[in-house]
Amino acid sequence: MMSFSEKNQILLEKALIAQNFLANHLPGRVQLSGKEDRGELFFQILCKRARLLHRVGELAKAAVTAFSRQETLSGIILTRALMETTAYLEMLHHHLSKTLKSGKWHELRTYIENNLREAPVEPGNSNARILFETMSVLSGIDALEKYRAGFRWQYDALCDFAVPVFSGASTYFGSNCQPQTLQLDVTRKGDYPLTIGLTALQNTLTATVLISESIERDLDQYKVKKERDNSPVRSFRAALTLSTSA
Repeated sequence: MMSFSEKNQILLEKALIAQNFLANHLPGRVQLSGKEDRGELFFQILCKRARLLHRVGELAKAAVTAFSRQETLSGIILTRALMETTAYLEMLHHHLSKTLKSGKWHELRTYIENNLREAPVEPGNSNARILFETMSVLSGIDALEKYRAGFRWQYDALCDFAVPVFSGASTYFGSNCQPQTLQLDVTRKGDYPLTIGLTALQNTLTATVLISESIERDLDQYKVKKERDNSPVRSFRAALTLSTSA
C-alpha cells in the first residue's frame, strides 16, 4: 500500500477531526412543547435537520475510513453523497431564512411538502407504496460556494472520478495498453484524486456544522420575534438533546 503524501496526511487528519466533532454533536432527540399554529412546521424542520445530520455523520465516518485505507474511489463516492446531503441541508436553511424575512409561511410548508417529505402513490391508501419527491441538488451545491469557494468545482471533479464511463475511469485509472501482446496494465493515478476527495470532505463537514448552527439561530430568531410582537400564537419551544456518542 502506498504511503500518504504529507499534504494528504494533513488533510486526512483535519477530516477526521471534523468527522469526530460532528459525531459528538448529532441531535439525539427532537421534542416539541406547545401546540401553536406553526409548531408542527418547525418540528418538521428540526426533524429534517436531525435526519440530514445523521446521514452526513454516517457518510463522513465511512468516507474517512475508506480514505485512510487508501480506498480512494469508495471515499470519493461517499464524499459526493455527503456533499449532496449537505446541499439539501443548505436549501432547507435558505427557505427557512427566506420565510423569516417574508413571513410567507405557506411557501415554506409547500417547499417541505413537495421536496423534503415522502408522498404516497395513492393518497388515503395506507398500504400504498411510498415514494420520495425528486429535486435538483445542483442549486444547493452552488449555494455552498458561500462557505468555501470551489465547492461546485470539487463536486464536478468527484463526479468525473465516480461515474462508470470511459472519461471517469480513465481520469482515475491510468493504463498502459499494448495491443501487440493483448496486455493491459491498469494503475491508479497518483495522489490527485485523493487530494481532491479529502479536500471536499473537510470543506463539506465544515459547511455542515455552519449550516446546522444557522438553522438553529433562525429558529431562535423566530421565537424572539414572536415574543417581541406579542403574538397570540403561543411561544414555541423545541429542545435538542445532543448525543455524546461518537
